[in-house]
Amino acid sequence: MRLADLIERIMDKLQDPSLDSKRIRRMINEIIDQAASTIPVPLPDLETFDTVSTDIARAYIPMPDDFHRDLDFCYSAAQNDKIKIYGSVHYLRMQDDNEGMNRSGIIHGVARAGKRLYYQRIPTTADTLTLWYYRKPTELLKDNDEPYELPSFCHEPVIVNGVLAELFSTIEDGIEGNKINTEYHRTKQKEALYDLEMFIGPKKDEPPIINDLLGGIMY
Repeated sequence: MRLADLIERIMDKLQDPSLDSKRIRRMINEIIDQAASTIPVPLPDLETFDTVSTDIARAYIPMPDDFHRDLDFCYSAAQNDKIKIYGSVHYLRMQDDNEGMNRSGIIHGVARAGKRLYYQRIPTTADTLTLWYYRKPTELLKDNDEPYELPSFCHEPVIVNGVLAELFSTIEDGIEGNKINTEYHRTKQKEALYDLEMFIGPKKDEPPIINDLLGGIMY
């Protein structure tokens, strides 16, 4: 569904003339971002990769600007090999006898914390790391924009119901007892997200790597 169609569907269902299309557009993008963040299995169309260069003076660098979730793979150009990803900076630090994160040497592991990528140890010459991760969903801005990262069958069930649940939650705030409209649309959205998870299936393994004779990377 196009952005204009999503907005029209929401306004038709809510029947509130005070609603502003810009507000609904913002909420639509927030719901898409929320769905991409919380679904247990990442949306396949958001998978991407980028390269970053390590800092010779510190043990961390920023993740790519479009990073959203799930660092799945790290490849070192200097070592021409993949690098182990640890579940936390604490576990990464423990691999070096729990000492500080300031020792020099080749990278033997990385860990992500928030928007930072930590590595141990610190290369004396900057290393180029190729990272595989899931990027942010594309923001819908124009009427003809479509949320193509989401399968079309869940555009209305996930997005429209998600926005309506948020709007009705405000409208029904303070009402005693069950918030009937809020709960209805929230339930429908959760059901659609579960269907989406089943449609995607289990998360795939890390990308296969072949080291060619020139030291490049082939996928």
